[in-house]
Amino acid sequence: IGLSEHEASVLKAMKDEPTVQQKKKRKRPKAPNPLSCKPKKQKTSDTGSQKNEPASVPDFVFSKMDRLEELNLNKNMLTEGGITQFSFLGLYNLVKLYLANNHFGVISRSMFQHLSRLKYLDLAGNRIYEVELDAFYYLRNLQSLVMKYDNPRTPLHSSALHINTLRMLRLYGRMPHKTVPRGLFAYLYNVEYIEMFDMGIRRVDRDLIYGSQKLWGISMDMNKLRDLPEDIFRYNKNLKSISLSFNRFRDVPMAVKRVTWLENLYFSGNPVRMLTPQSFEGLEELKLLHIGAIPGLVTISRTFFLNVPNLQFLSLSGNQRLRKIQKDALLYVPKLKMLSMDRCNLTSLDKSTLSGGYLRLVSMEDNPWSCDCDLKWLTEFLAGDEKVRVTGKEEMRCSQPKRLAGMKLEQVPPNEFICR
Repeated sequence: IGLSEHEASVLKAMKDEPTVQQKKKRKRPKAPNPLSCKPKKQKTSDTGSQKNEPASVPDFVFSKMDRLEELNLNKNMLTEGGITQFSFLGLYNLVKLYLANNHFGVISRSMFQHLSRLKYLDLAGNRIYEVELDAFYYLRNLQSLVMKYDNPRTPLHSSALHINTLRMLRLYGRMPHKTVPRGLFAYLYNVEYIEMFDMGIRRVDRDLIYGSQKLWGISMDMNKLRDLPEDIFRYNKNLKSISLSFNRFRDVPMAVKRVTWLENLYFSGNPVRMLTPQSFEGLEELKLLHIGAIPGLVTISRTFFLNVPNLQFLSLSGNQRLRKIQKDALLYVPKLKMLSMDRCNLTSLDKSTLSGGYLRLVSMEDNPWSCDCDLKWLTEFLAGDEKVRVTGKEEMRCSQPKRLAGMKLEQVPPNEFICR
């Protein structure tokens, strides 16, 4: 079955839905290595750094490389003292700069003085504790910024992110008082995506993103949020995607329900005791929903998806207490295209679950299937030439009865599916 690029990416995300343990162990993403321009190690101390000593970028070293568009200086033990206003002199056409996993503590205005055409800057993996006022002043075409700010005492000043051209911002690290400073994003008029990952945030201000009216997506995964100000998204009429996975929400916050035009919601890994149809009230335009690793999700009732009639992509993966999906539970989502039920506690499945007219892709690995007469239809479904593609079906195995335990579902003879 041919899949569009978007559908393929959604499928990968649905199959890779992490468990709580996997999420906690997840490392922050490493920057790619499109071009290696690491300073060569020298034996003499006056031209290079000794092993385990801070490195530096010599002045004018790139003075004759005006055609260079990408520069990778990741993992070089660079510090702010190792870069001067002349280090990048000559890189007038540089578009992407990777400075991840170095030893930067202070980001100064002079560091990027000659990089006016830079569009992508990666500062992830550093331990930045200070960003000088107008540190990115010379980056007048910057569109994407990845940065780890790690200072639990001093907040990041709002003018530090005075970047009108920025479209994508990804922040990691720690913030003082377990919150994001008010006005931090006040000058991000053109930003389309903001990510605040694993920053220990407990609360956010209602005016945090009031000026970002072009915002398309916001992610606050792996924080300690219990609620959001109800009107935090009141000015974000272009907002289509919200990700709040692995926080401390007990239910879908009212702030999310008020975004009636929302299309994507990632809500996995929250300690929700019970999800009901009212949890998604007002989200009639929702097309993608991730609700994996929810401890209170035991049964999917017939009316569970009553308020999300336009849903197309659904991930239930990682719900290790999910034992039952009732008959006709997907009746109210007739447009569903992709369904992921990996790593749940399902022993059986009603035929109506996979009978949707638009359903194209299903994944249901690592479930303790009970191979009796109620599941016989599924083996026929897997063997038949159906329009629905089941990924990983070779890994679907019987858990019960004992005589079939461990056997692949598609290899069980039809006469073995017996109900007693």
